[in-house]
Amino acid sequence: MAEPLAPVPLVRVEADGSFHLDEAAVAKLDKIKGKIAIVAVAGLYRTGKSFLLNLLVNAQSPDAVATAGHGFAVGGTINACTKGIWMWGEPFVMEDGTSVIFLDTEGIGSVDREQTHDTRLFALALLLGSYFVYNSRGVIDGNAVEDLSLVVNLSKHIQTSATSQTNPGALHEFFPSFLWVVRDFTLQLQDNGKEITSKQYLENALKPQGGFSADVAARDQIRLLLSDFFRDRDCVTLVRPVEDEAQLRNLPNVPYGELREEFRTKFEAMKKRLFEKASPKSLFGKALNGAMFTNLAKSYIEALNSGKAPVISSAWSRVVQAQCEDAVDDAVEQYKKQMNTRVADYVEGKENFIDILEHEANDAIEAASDTQIVNVGAGTAQFDEFGNLKRFVQPPPEPPSDLYVSATTEEDVVPPPAPIVKELISLPAPTADVDAIHTLCLSHAEKALRAADIGDQADMQSFKLAFRAATNSILDVYKQKNAAASMIYCKNLLQFLTAHRFNPFKQPEFDALQYFQRTSHYLSELDGVYKDYCRMAIGPSADAAYCAFMSQNVFDQVIEWTEDTNKAHASALSALQNDLSAISLQVASAQGQATAMKELAQQDILKSESSLKEAERKSKGEVDALRATLEYKTHELEHVLNHNATLRRLADTAQASNFRANEVATNKSPQHYAGYLIKQGRPMPNAAPGQRVKWQQRYFVLNGPALRYYNTKDDFERARSDDPPIDVSRAVIEEDKEVPEAFSIAFPDHSHYTLHLHAKSTYVKDEWIEQLLKVRRNVSSSGNAGRMAPTSKSSSSSYGSREF
Repeated sequence: MAEPLAPVPLVRVEADGSFHLDEAAVAKLDKIKGKIAIVAVAGLYRTGKSFLLNLLVNAQSPDAVATAGHGFAVGGTINACTKGIWMWGEPFVMEDGTSVIFLDTEGIGSVDREQTHDTRLFALALLLGSYFVYNSRGVIDGNAVEDLSLVVNLSKHIQTSATSQTNPGALHEFFPSFLWVVRDFTLQLQDNGKEITSKQYLENALKPQGGFSADVAARDQIRLLLSDFFRDRDCVTLVRPVEDEAQLRNLPNVPYGELREEFRTKFEAMKKRLFEKASPKSLFGKALNGAMFTNLAKSYIEALNSGKAPVISSAWSRVVQAQCEDAVDDAVEQYKKQMNTRVADYVEGKENFIDILEHEANDAIEAASDTQIVNVGAGTAQFDEFGNLKRFVQPPPEPPSDLYVSATTEEDVVPPPAPIVKELISLPAPTADVDAIHTLCLSHAEKALRAADIGDQADMQSFKLAFRAATNSILDVYKQKNAAASMIYCKNLLQFLTAHRFNPFKQPEFDALQYFQRTSHYLSELDGVYKDYCRMAIGPSADAAYCAFMSQNVFDQVIEWTEDTNKAHASALSALQNDLSAISLQVASAQGQATAMKELAQQDILKSESSLKEAERKSKGEVDALRATLEYKTHELEHVLNHNATLRRLADTAQASNFRANEVATNKSPQHYAGYLIKQGRPMPNAAPGQRVKWQQRYFVLNGPALRYYNTKDDFERARSDDPPIDVSRAVIEEDKEVPEAFSIAFPDHSHYTLHLHAKSTYVKDEWIEQLLKVRRNVSSSGNAGRMAPTSKSSSSSYGSREF
């Protein structure tokens, strides 16, 4: 259950007479972000100020009482009940968003207070209020005017500027509107028998009476000061609320419905007028909010407690400074909140390096298989790696002459895609992305700072510098976090790449050649690691992480393996030298035996030479015969292979020529629009409900109103398709609301089952839909083809062959 509304102390009076701003009231006021209007009620003590305020802040139902059990304190003794300044606990929010706050001030002329205290408190209420209500009883006569004698000393307790002496005539610019409420009024509002308004009654009472006595002169001075200080003034007269003396003594507990009707009528009119005229509190043309009001009150109270007169301009400077500081704090908090929202922290272990590597590999394969494009003047020809023509795109048509009207409208022109601006990033990220997010968040924060800018440009410059310093400090923290995340990410990436690239050597020892091959293989794979790392590394620490990896892992490993290789080479060299010594001994022994054997062999050589010459003669004849036969068979085989290859190329060329001829014969505009789409297969007639239909990639070709699809692009080029073309001239194209890249082609005449298609991107999907819609528009306008014969040639030439 919500606590009932009740007043809270705003300005407390300590035992030594100093003023203190209550923190609970400050907390409530700081929550008010919009304009604020302050209605301050003052008057002599024991004149019913608090009763009047309770009527203003509580609803006027017949059974309601003025205090309602939790209103401003009301007493029945001769002592003042309100001490300091109290504030109603919650503001009244008007239709324009202005929050109205009611203040109840301590009564003037209390027996336990000095006049200086009353003057200081009265001056504080005037400085804080935007609408000042003075409550009194009886009539406005000399005594009532004399009760306001403290206004004579206001110029001593308030200064407008610290650099010059206060001009009392200038105080009216800073004083609130003035409403004099005359309670228990018993007179008739008449002047010389003519009825007058309550405001005219006040004006008459403030006119100087004239005279030579000191009392008359003093009262006239009060009248002149009141007229000068409160130039926007008004008056309300209220009759006694009840006639019964017993009820009068217990007035706070009398139900509102039992009060006199005349009192209730005038009070309700006064309340309506008060809310209508309660303008927001402002200084130097600037409306104040709750925080600015509390800073203003603190400045006035500090001056009063120090024994000095509050300086309005100095207090306003302090308010501006505090507001600027709050604006900078709010803008910095806005920047910090934006950065926290738009920059996600790095989560180690969720990098998915294998997926990134496979994606990079697929992109590399696609880039390697990109075909050569040659501009042949009349168009752009595209060839594969074997020199075969894969695609030909005609140049755009020449601008139409004055004799023809172009069929292309502005709606057919596809605007270029807008540049992509990243609004969300995850660490680690490139420095440029972090700077872009910083610029975006800084623009939002600067917008909030400009919206709260209440000071001059020169005064705000230091605060803007402080704001930039604070945001740069926060940016440095994010850059440090990004550098740390980049270092961890890149180290994990290098661990993944080395584990992925390098296979462990299970053999404990190698020979010299194997040691060398291992080092060479390692360096070759290291080059691959570097290439993959350059593509996948992210963040400012990429170079530092790679240098650390090289110094900590690669250099030591290569040096260690080089030393192992050198040791293996030295060991192998020593073994070879030992073998060489043993072989030398064997050679010396063999030389002796060879000398003896040489003589015997010489004899055998002479014998065998004759036999060898005869064998050589016979073998030469046989070899020549076999070589001739082999050359003949080789030439015969090459002839057969060349003939078969020629027949295959002729067959492919004839098949492609027949396909192109059929296209030319059936379509006046052979240019087409083609590309890969993922198609859902046709559901089987006897398929069970809910059975999934397989999705397959097909190569679609749109040639005029005819749509074909093939298994691959090569099948299209070789015209390998048994399916008849699909007429899409009257098809219905619908976009999938759940999948942005999906769309469907339906056939109202049931000439073909509905095609459910999925493009690789929304851009490709939009291009296909645009081409299909063009077909419908061309078909719908074909009914006028007979009457537009002169322009048909120009229209047919506007088609272009495109592929996605």
